[in-house]
Amino acid sequence: DRFPGVDSILGPEMKSTGEVMGIDHSFGMAYAKSQFAAGQNIPKSGTIFLSIRDEDKKAVVPSAKHLLEMGFKLVATAGTQQYLKENGIQAERVNKFREGTPHIVDRITKNEIDLVINTPSSKEARTLSSPLTSD
Repeated sequence: DRFPGVDSILGPEMKSTGEVMGIDHSFGMAYAKSQFAAGQNIPKSGTIFLSIRDEDKKAVVPSAKHLLEMGFKLVATAGTQQYLKENGIQAERVNKFREGTPHIVDRITKNEIDLVINTPSSKEARTLSSPLTSD
């Protein structure tokens, strides 16, 4: 949001202009504090995009259920959407950027996505998920 056109895939050299940290007894509160310190707003409603690597899919199920209970709408990439469906969780399927339009970047650009939860499995996967790559 702050640096349009800048590669969103940050490396260990810290391409950002600052750091924040959130400390609390729970991950949720620590994360909320870090986002508040960074000047980001955590949505209380809207649509959440999920693209979860295979190793994390089991762990995301309780959170996805909770997000639905809170009234959020979920959209997900094909693999994530299928896994959620197999676990009784409703999510709309959306294309990855490289899968062609309409894709998730279109939805983000149109302000249809309020929060992104993405756990790419490798630097290559992070690069492929970025609309700024040349391939």
